Amino acid sequence: VEGGGSGRKAKRARRESAPPKEKGSTGRSSKREAKAKVVEAGTAAGLARLRYDWPIGLKVEALQEDQNHFGAWFTATVIGHQHPDKVQVEYDELLEDESPDEGDEDAIPQLKAAVPVRNMRPLPPPKVDGWVNRVGIDDVVQLDYIGGWWNVKVLEIAEGTYTVISLDFDAKHTVGEDLLRPLPAWYWDIGQKQWLIKGYEEELEEALEEARKVANVDSMVL
Repeated sequence: VEGGGSGRKAKRARRESAPPKEKGSTGRSSKREAKAKVVEAGTAAGLARLRYDWPIGLKVEALQEDQNHFGAWFTATVIGHQHPDKVQVEYDELLEDESPDEGDEDAIPQLKAAVPVRNMRPLPPPKVDGWVNRVGIDDVVQLDYIGGWWNVKVLEIAEGTYTVISLDFDAKHTVGEDLLRPLPAWYWDIGQKQWLIKGYEEELEEALEEARKVANVDSMVL
Protein backbone atom coordinates (compact mmCIF):
# COMPACT_ATOMS: atom_id res chain seq x y z
CA VAL A 1 0.00 0.00 0.00
CA GLU A 2 2.74 2.42 0.94
CA GLY A 3 4.52 1.64 -2.29
CA GLY A 4 1.40 2.48 -4.26
CA GLY A 5 0.96 5.72 -2.37
CA SER A 6 4.53 6.74 -3.04
CA GLY A 7 3.99 6.07 -6.71
CA ARG A 8 0.90 8.29 -6.81
CA LYS A 9 2.75 11.08 -4.99
CA ALA A 10 5.69 10.82 -7.40
CA LYS A 11 3.37 11.05 -10.41
CA ARG A 12 1.59 14.09 -8.89
CA ALA A 13 4.98 15.71 -8.20
CA ARG A 14 6.07 15.22 -11.78
CA ARG A 15 2.81 16.66 -13.07
CA GLU A 16 3.01 19.65 -10.74
CA SER A 17 6.64 20.39 -11.58
CA ALA A 18 6.12 20.17 -15.34
CA PRO A 19 5.73 23.60 -17.05
CA PRO A 20 2.23 24.39 -18.29
CA LYS A 21 1.65 23.83 -22.00
CA GLU A 22 0.81 26.86 -24.10
CA LYS A 23 -2.62 26.65 -25.62
CA GLY A 24 -2.53 26.34 -29.38
CA SER A 25 1.28 25.93 -29.58
CA THR A 26 0.96 22.65 -31.48
CA GLY A 27 -1.32 24.25 -34.04
CA ARG A 28 0.99 27.20 -34.61
CA SER A 29 3.98 24.86 -34.98
CA SER A 30 2.15 22.81 -37.60
CA LYS A 31 1.28 25.96 -39.55
CA ARG A 32 4.90 27.11 -39.48
CA GLU A 33 6.10 23.71 -40.70
CA ALA A 34 3.50 23.69 -43.47
CA LYS A 35 4.50 27.20 -44.54
CA ALA A 36 8.18 26.23 -44.53
CA LYS A 37 7.41 23.24 -46.76
CA VAL A 38 5.53 25.46 -49.21
CA VAL A 39 8.45 27.92 -49.34
CA GLU A 40 10.91 25.06 -49.80
CA ALA A 41 8.83 23.59 -52.62
CA GLY A 42 8.57 27.00 -54.29
CA THR A 43 12.33 27.50 -54.06
CA ALA A 44 12.98 24.06 -55.57
CA ALA A 45 10.54 24.74 -58.40
CA GLY A 46 12.09 28.14 -59.06
CA LEU A 47 15.61 26.70 -59.20
CA ALA A 48 14.42 23.93 -61.52
CA ARG A 49 13.01 26.55 -63.88
CA LEU A 50 16.22 28.58 -63.80
CA ARG A 51 18.27 25.45 -64.55
CA TYR A 52 16.01 24.60 -67.48
CA ASP A 53 15.94 28.10 -68.99
CA TRP A 54 19.64 28.79 -68.36
CA PRO A 55 21.49 25.42 -68.20
CA ILE A 56 25.03 25.28 -66.87
CA GLY A 57 27.54 25.63 -69.69
CA LEU A 58 25.29 27.79 -71.87
CA LYS A 59 27.03 30.76 -73.50
CA VAL A 60 25.17 34.01 -72.82
CA GLU A 61 25.56 37.77 -72.95
CA ALA A 62 25.05 39.76 -69.75
CA LEU A 63 24.11 43.44 -69.63
CA GLN A 64 26.37 45.57 -67.40
CA GLU A 65 25.04 48.20 -65.00
CA ASP A 66 28.23 49.42 -63.32
CA GLN A 67 29.44 52.90 -64.25
CA ASN A 68 32.53 51.72 -66.18
CA HIS A 69 30.72 49.31 -68.50
CA PHE A 70 27.15 50.62 -68.34
CA GLY A 71 24.98 49.40 -71.20
CA ALA A 72 27.53 46.95 -72.63
CA TRP A 73 26.89 43.25 -73.20
CA PHE A 74 29.71 40.86 -72.26
CA THR A 75 29.92 37.17 -73.13
CA ALA A 76 29.87 34.71 -70.23
CA THR A 77 29.21 31.07 -69.37
CA VAL A 78 26.49 29.91 -66.97
CA ILE A 79 28.06 28.20 -63.93
CA GLY A 80 25.21 28.16 -61.37
CA HIS A 81 21.83 29.44 -60.25
CA GLN A 82 20.58 31.60 -57.40
CA HIS A 83 16.91 31.63 -56.38
CA PRO A 84 14.70 33.40 -57.21
CA ASP A 85 15.90 35.19 -60.36
CA LYS A 86 19.68 35.23 -60.76
CA VAL A 87 22.15 33.15 -62.73
CA GLN A 88 25.81 32.81 -61.77
CA VAL A 89 28.18 33.36 -64.69
CA GLU A 90 31.89 33.46 -65.44
CA TYR A 91 32.86 36.16 -67.94
CA ASP A 92 35.12 35.58 -70.93
CA GLU A 93 36.74 39.03 -70.90
CA LEU A 94 35.89 40.75 -67.61
CA LEU A 95 38.41 40.09 -64.84
CA GLU A 96 38.39 40.37 -61.07
CA ASP A 97 39.43 43.78 -59.70
CA GLU A 98 42.10 42.45 -57.37
CA SER A 99 44.98 40.12 -58.09
CA PRO A 100 48.14 39.10 -56.23
CA ASP A 101 50.11 40.07 -59.35
CA GLU A 102 48.35 42.91 -61.14
CA GLY A 103 51.20 43.19 -63.63
CA ASP A 104 50.43 39.73 -65.02
CA GLU A 105 47.01 39.83 -66.68
CA ASP A 106 47.05 36.06 -67.22
CA ALA A 107 47.18 35.61 -63.43
CA ILE A 108 44.03 37.67 -62.85
CA PRO A 109 41.00 35.36 -62.48
CA GLN A 110 37.96 35.84 -64.67
CA LEU A 111 35.10 37.67 -63.03
CA LYS A 112 32.30 35.55 -61.58
CA ALA A 113 29.00 37.21 -60.71
CA ALA A 114 25.29 36.63 -60.09
CA VAL A 115 23.29 38.30 -62.86
CA PRO A 116 19.51 38.93 -62.83
CA VAL A 117 17.83 37.01 -65.65
CA ARG A 118 16.34 40.28 -66.92
CA ASN A 119 19.91 41.29 -67.86
CA MET A 120 20.75 38.11 -69.74
CA ARG A 121 20.21 36.79 -73.24
CA PRO A 122 21.58 33.91 -75.33
CA LEU A 123 24.27 34.62 -77.92
CA PRO A 124 22.88 36.34 -81.02
CA PRO A 125 22.91 34.68 -84.44
CA PRO A 126 25.93 35.18 -86.72
CA LYS A 127 25.98 38.29 -88.86
CA VAL A 128 24.37 37.95 -92.29
CA ASP A 129 26.62 38.78 -95.22
CA GLY A 130 25.99 42.28 -96.52
CA TRP A 131 24.04 43.45 -93.46
CA VAL A 132 26.21 46.55 -93.15
CA ASN A 133 25.14 47.73 -96.61
CA ARG A 134 21.77 48.57 -95.11
CA VAL A 135 23.27 50.70 -92.32
CA GLY A 136 22.71 54.45 -92.63
CA ILE A 137 23.43 57.64 -90.74
CA ASP A 138 21.78 57.77 -87.27
CA ASP A 139 21.19 54.01 -87.25
CA VAL A 140 21.94 52.22 -83.98
CA VAL A 141 24.32 49.27 -84.17
CA GLN A 142 26.68 47.57 -81.72
CA LEU A 143 30.44 48.08 -81.42
CA ASP A 144 32.93 45.45 -80.28
CA TYR A 145 35.10 47.31 -77.75
CA ILE A 146 37.32 45.97 -74.92
CA GLY A 147 35.58 42.61 -75.06
CA GLY A 148 31.98 43.82 -74.90
CA TRP A 149 29.27 44.98 -77.28
CA TRP A 150 28.15 48.60 -76.89
CA ASN A 151 25.16 50.40 -78.44
CA VAL A 152 26.38 53.15 -80.75
CA LYS A 153 24.87 55.55 -83.30
CA VAL A 154 26.36 55.93 -86.76
CA LEU A 155 27.58 59.49 -87.41
CA GLU A 156 29.51 59.09 -90.66
CA ILE A 157 30.24 56.49 -93.32
CA ALA A 158 33.28 56.92 -95.55
CA GLU A 159 35.32 54.45 -97.63
CA GLY A 160 34.42 51.37 -95.63
CA THR A 161 34.82 52.98 -92.23
CA TYR A 162 32.14 54.01 -89.77
CA THR A 163 32.34 56.81 -87.22
CA VAL A 164 30.07 56.00 -84.30
CA ILE A 165 29.27 57.52 -80.92
CA SER A 166 28.27 55.68 -77.76
CA LEU A 167 24.67 56.05 -76.60
CA ASP A 168 25.80 56.07 -72.97
CA PHE A 169 29.21 57.79 -73.04
CA ASP A 170 30.71 60.76 -74.83
CA ALA A 171 33.06 58.55 -76.87
CA LYS A 172 33.54 58.37 -80.63
CA HIS A 173 35.24 55.61 -82.63
CA THR A 174 36.05 55.17 -86.31
CA VAL A 175 36.16 51.47 -87.18
CA GLY A 176 35.69 48.94 -89.93
CA GLU A 177 32.60 46.80 -90.34
CA ASP A 178 34.35 43.83 -88.69
CA LEU A 179 33.92 45.53 -85.30
CA LEU A 180 30.22 46.22 -85.80
CA ARG A 181 27.14 44.06 -85.70
CA PRO A 182 23.41 44.74 -86.06
CA LEU A 183 21.43 45.50 -82.92
CA PRO A 184 20.01 42.09 -81.86
CA ALA A 185 16.23 41.92 -82.03
CA TRP A 186 15.06 39.98 -78.97
CA TYR A 187 11.64 39.26 -77.59
CA TRP A 188 10.31 37.27 -74.66
CA ASP A 189 8.03 34.43 -75.69
CA ILE A 190 5.39 34.28 -72.94
CA GLY A 191 4.23 30.81 -73.92
CA GLN A 192 7.60 29.10 -73.83
CA LYS A 193 9.17 31.27 -71.09
CA GLN A 194 12.52 31.57 -72.81
CA TRP A 195 14.45 34.02 -74.94
CA LEU A 196 14.01 33.56 -78.65
CA ILE A 197 15.34 35.33 -81.72
CA LYS A 198 12.98 35.90 -84.62
CA GLY A 199 14.09 33.74 -87.51
CA TYR A 200 16.64 31.94 -85.34
CA GLU A 201 14.42 29.86 -83.05
CA GLU A 202 15.58 26.41 -84.22
CA GLU A 203 19.29 27.15 -83.89
CA LEU A 204 18.82 28.65 -80.43
CA GLU A 205 16.68 25.75 -79.23
CA GLU A 206 19.35 23.31 -80.43
CA ALA A 207 21.99 25.21 -78.45
CA LEU A 208 19.79 25.19 -75.35
CA GLU A 209 19.03 21.47 -75.62
CA GLU A 210 22.71 20.63 -76.09
CA ALA A 211 23.61 22.65 -72.99
CA ARG A 212 20.83 20.94 -71.01
CA LYS A 213 22.13 17.49 -71.99
CA VAL A 214 25.66 18.36 -70.89
CA ALA A 215 24.38 19.93 -67.65
CA ASN A 216 22.31 16.83 -66.84
CA VAL A 217 25.28 14.51 -67.44
CA ASP A 218 27.56 16.66 -65.26
CA SER A 219 24.99 16.70 -62.46
CA MET A 220 25.12 12.90 -62.29
CA VAL A 221 28.90 12.78 -61.84
CA LEU A 222 29.78 12.37 -58.14
